[in-house]
Amino acid sequence: MADLKSIISNEISEYIGSHKGTTKLSSWYVGITGQDPDKRKKQHESEKNIICQYFKSWNVFQEYTAREIEKEIARAGVSMFTEDLDIVTASASGARPEYYVYVYLAVENERAKDK
Repeated sequence: MADLKSIISNEISEYIGSHKGTTKLSSWYVGITGQDPDKRKKQHESEKNIICQYFKSWNVFQEYTAREIEKEIARAGVSMFTEDLDIVTASASGARPEYYVYVYLAVENERAKDK
């Protein structure tokens, strides 16, 4: 039986592969977060003036697993952010932290260019 790291890594590779004809592999990004993935997507789009096309995330439950998957996907040729994000996910409710790996295709935001 495959472990979670292998399963998610394969799913991410297949997901990217299903859109591979759109552009080169290095235009894809992989990252990890401990916050709501949709919120992280919006942060990337506003901070970098891009569109995170084909954005998808996977909850992998542990920081170690998230980091290992991120490294594996980056070794395959996907770009990885060099800035190590603080993925602390403590909540006031005491709920268990969640850790996500996400990928997206970075597309230049045409509206940002026109400004």
